[in-house]
Amino acid sequence: PPVIVGIGAGAALLGLVWRKVRGAAWTLPIAVIGSGLIIQGVKLIVKRPRPSFFTPLLHEAGFSFPSGHSLIAMVVYGLLGYFALHLFKNRAARLLVRIVTVLVVFLIGVSRVYVGVHFPTDVLAGWTAGVPWLITCLALHEVLARRWPSSGEPVLTRQGDKDGASQSGKSAVKTLLKG
Repeated sequence: PPVIVGIGAGAALLGLVWRKVRGAAWTLPIAVIGSGLIIQGVKLIVKRPRPSFFTPLLHEAGFSFPSGHSLIAMVVYGLLGYFALHLFKNRAARLLVRIVTVLVVFLIGVSRVYVGVHFPTDVLAGWTAGVPWLITCLALHEVLARRWPSSGEPVLTRQGDKDGASQSGKSAVKTLLKG
């Protein structure tokens, strides 16, 4: 939690002073709080114990399913990658942002299995639960940024559109994934 709260707070503060990423000032705290609620809610419903068939490298308390680290990584680093895309116009830099974002999320999930505190299905569940929440946060930012420009700038724009006009939600997701 201290690392994610620090990253979220740092990005939020940067968003308060830099208009290009202003949406991070309110999107990231909402994303982190929502992620925490999702994680705790599912853990209390499922109540899956942590792996015990070998000695883990780390010891964690609480339930195993879903992996909170994986869910938070998907949402927070996904949002950071999304806002970073807004800062780069160069195609190679934007590709690098996408690769680094996916790699960080993947490695965090794999590390949770490696240290013995989660089953692989816990990690997959964390990622799977994180995707819809990430998409919800992205959509919320895009809608509010278009409706109230003082809340931040929309990140997703039409391909080849010089004036940065907005696009439909379906094509926006394709743009985010393709580049």
